[in-house]
Parts: sequence; structure tokens; C-alpha cells
Amino acid sequence: MLVLFLVKDCVNKRFKAKLPMPIPIDFILVVIVTALSYFCDFKGRFGIKILENIPTGIPPPQAPPLEMLQKVAVDGFTISIVAYALTVSIAKNYAKKHGYKTDSNQELVALGMDFIVCSMFQGFCSAASFSRSIIQETLGGRTQIASVVAATLILAVLLLIGPLLESLPSVVLAAIIIVALKNTFENYKLPVRLWYESKTDFWIWSATYLCVVLLEVHWGLVIGIFLSVISVILRTQYCKAVLLGRIPGSDIYRDVKKYADAKEVPGVKIFRFEGGVYYANAERLCTELIDLVGIDPALVKKAHKKQQKEKQKDAIPASDERNGGALGVLNIGITHTPTQECPFNMQMEGLAEEEEEESSDKRDAGRAAAALTHHLLLDFSMLGHIDCSGVAALKTIIAEYRDIGIDTFLSHCSEALVETLDRMGFFEKFAKFHIFLTNHDAVIHCVANY
Repeated sequence: MLVLFLVKDCVNKRFKAKLPMPIPIDFILVVIVTALSYFCDFKGRFGIKILENIPTGIPPPQAPPLEMLQKVAVDGFTISIVAYALTVSIAKNYAKKHGYKTDSNQELVALGMDFIVCSMFQGFCSAASFSRSIIQETLGGRTQIASVVAATLILAVLLLIGPLLESLPSVVLAAIIIVALKNTFENYKLPVRLWYESKTDFWIWSATYLCVVLLEVHWGLVIGIFLSVISVILRTQYCKAVLLGRIPGSDIYRDVKKYADAKEVPGVKIFRFEGGVYYANAERLCTELIDLVGIDPALVKKAHKKQQKEKQKDAIPASDERNGGALGVLNIGITHTPTQECPFNMQMEGLAEEEEEESSDKRDAGRAAAALTHHLLLDFSMLGHIDCSGVAALKTIIAEYRDIGIDTFLSHCSEALVETLDRMGFFEKFAKFHIFLTNHDAVIHCVANY
């Protein structure tokens, strides 16, 4: 192990630019130790375990035993996922480095055919290797001919050279594997970097790692995928919503909470929802819109009805007042004995009055905001997709604001979004000319037509 560490870290890495190729210390060590073990009889004299019998040749092709499928299905699925992910990641890495493109579907088909052929010869599934790829790149390999040469050499080992390695001590292979895993243990800095970059990715990585170590690889893979899917669902469900304002002297609109120079356009509320709208967060879109705009159509309608009732009470005919007075005269003779009020009832009445006052304040604030607002602009520049539930919620909220005298416009709608809205019947109740290319175009139209 010391020799492997010294040559790989101190020689190959340090003099990488000067060496025509990395020193194949693994191969050299195997040859030297195998020769020493054969001539010095390591097994007989020192009791060192060696490889001993190495079968030669290739087993005849035969169908894999299907009765073993139930025992190896889970592990096989896990290995195939890891092999595919590793192969695709290495392919994309070198494609980016050398300026060519890769097709993930083609890689999947190639691996599938490879696994099928290997199963016929009782072989192991294969995947791309970082170390082999680096060596091949260093030696100047650019095409599949390099892989053909390497496969030919391996075939020669299986057919001819195998018996020559029977004296190789097992500890040498163990040392080579441990040194090869050194790069894996050097990733101890990854969780620290994830903690600062993304807490969500850190916890997913930690849970997956612990499940792999404490349970099994396939359970770690399943739990990692499950947590990743849950994180995606939560991120889409709790999308960010902001209220936009105009930067003075420009046609740029930014979040009024983050940019002090951004000022709201008088009479126009510009709302942006950053994410897709689907059944899980359609209600959240409406809630965020009402909270940020500060106008709840339901409360405004309620306040308007209350105002109408008060006007009707003030307009009671004089005849009704005289009838009420006569009834009052008849009640003069009735004596009323005051009773002691229950403290619990008094407390409940006080809470009811406070809730009524709070609700009345909200209604008054909503009416005041509605009186000052004549247009609502929905910025869909960051809306990725929308489903039937989202379109239904959008129709409802636009109709509610229209009932209280606030017209709604859309801006920054992609062609795919417009096609989706058209297919779902959105424009049956909403005019297409209410869609504008930019926020500034819509604001100019709103101000000019108010």
C-alpha cells in the first residue's frame, strides 16, 4: 500500500505534465509480487494466502437461471441504477471536456444489451470507470478502437495468462482495491459544502449515506430517491410569490420588498407567482394573491352588503316608526327585573365583539384598497406549468375580482402557457387581448384606460 500511495500521489500527480503516461504501478506490483511468490513459495514457507486455481476460458453461453430472479431482483435493480448513473455522469463529463454530445437513452440501451449478453456467460454487469477513462485519455485514446484493444488484452488474460497469476497473494489485490477507494474517502468535504450551499441537499445526502451504511445499498437508494421526490413536491407546493413595483425612469419591475427603489404603480397591483400551479398549490396561489394585494373579494362583497343593509335601515318609512312607537307604549307597563350576568357569557360576548371589530376593520381596509385599485396584473414570467385545478382557481379568482370592479390582465405568458389556457377553456370567459407581452405594456394600458 505504501508503494502504491507514493507512486500514485507523489510521482504520477506531481509529474503528470512531464510523464508521457502514468506509471502503471498496479500492473508492475502484480507482476513483481507474483514472481516473488512463485519462486519463494510464499504459501508454503510463510502461509500467505494466494489466488491458487484460476479457471481459464469462457463458459459456454446459457440462459440465466430464472429461479434466482426473486433473490437477486432488488440487488440487480440497485446495481443497474448505480451503473447507469455512473456511466452517464462520466460520459457527460468527458463530452463537456472534449466538446461532443452524448445521448443518455443510447447509453441506457447499450448498458441493457451489455447486461443481457453478460448474463448469458455468467458475467458481471459493467459500467464506466473513472480510473480507466483517465488512463485511456492520457494514453491518447479517442475512439472505440482503444476499448477493443483493452478488451482483447482481457480476453488474452482469461484464455492464456490466468494460470500465471495463481501465485499472486490476495493481500496485493486488497491493497490495490483500498488505494483505489482513496478518492472516495476524500469526499468528506462534500457534506460541509452541501451544508453551506443547500440544507435540503445536505439532509438528503446524510439520510441516504446513513441508510447505505447502516442498512443496505438498495434501501439507501430507495430512501434517497423518495426524499428527493418529496423535496421537489414541497418546493413546488410552497412557491414564492411577490408583489412587483416599477423602477422609476425605466420599464423594469422588481420585488418591492427587496428593491427599495421599486415603487408600486398607483391603482395597479402587479403579482408574480414563481413556480408551477397544480392541484397541490392552486389554493396557495389564491391565498398569496389576496395577502399580497391586500384585497379579499369576499370581505369587500360582505362589507358592501352590510353598507346596503345600513342604508335600507336608515330609509325606514315613517309609518313603520309610528308602529314601533305604539308598540313601545304598550310595553310601558311591563317591568323588567335585572338579573346577574354570567361572567362566562360576558367574556364570550366580549370575544365576539372583538372578532366582529377585527373583521370589520379588515373589510374596511379591503374596501379602501379596492377603491384605490382598478387593475390587477398577473406576471407569469416564472410560471412553468399549470394544470386543470390551477386554471379553475385562476378563473375563480379573476371572476371574484371582476365582481368588485377590478379587471385582471396577464403578462409574460409563454406560448405553451397560452396554448394550455386555450385548451382548458380559459378564454371562454377571459379575453385574449387582456394578455400583454410585458408588464410595462400592461401598465401603460391600465393607466391610459382608467
